[in-house]
Amino acid sequence: MNAEWIAAIAAALTVVIAIIQGIYMWRQEDIRKKEYFQAKLARILELTIEYPYLEDPAFTQSWIEKKDAPDDKMMRYDQFCNLIFNYLEELYNYCDGKAEKIEKFVDVKSWVRLHHQNWENPRVSFENADAYSESFKSFVNSHLK
Repeated sequence: MNAEWIAAIAAALTVVIAIIQGIYMWRQEDIRKKEYFQAKLARILELTIEYPYLEDPAFTQSWIEKKDAPDDKMMRYDQFCNLIFNYLEELYNYCDGKAEKIEKFVDVKSWVRLHHQNWENPRVSFENADAYSESFKSFVNSHLK
C-alpha cells in the first residue's frame, strides 16, 4: 500500500468517526431533552398531589365565577394553568407541532379540556392571546372541539 492509499483510508476513517460522533451527540441531546420534559411533567404531577383541587373538575369549572376573587386557591390555579400551558408550548415546539409525538408525553386533550375555562378566560385579559404563537393556540383550541 502506498502513502496515498493510507492517507485516503485515514481521511475516510476520520469522516466516519466524525459522523458517528455527531450521531452520538445528537442522540445524547435528544435524551437530555426528553429527561427535561419528563422531570418537568413529574413536577407538575407533584403539584396536583400536593394540591388535588388543581385537577378537580368541580373546582376547575368554577373558574369563571371565582377567578377575580382574592383567593390563594384561585391564584395558585391560575399559576398552575400558566405552568401547564407553558409546558405544552415547550413540548409543542420540541415536537415541531406534531400532535402524535406530543401525545406520547401527555394526554393533551384531557388536560386542555379540564382547564379550558382558564385558557379561554385568563385572569389577565388577553394573556393567552398575546403570550402564545398562533400555531400553538390553534393546536390547543383543536382539542376543545
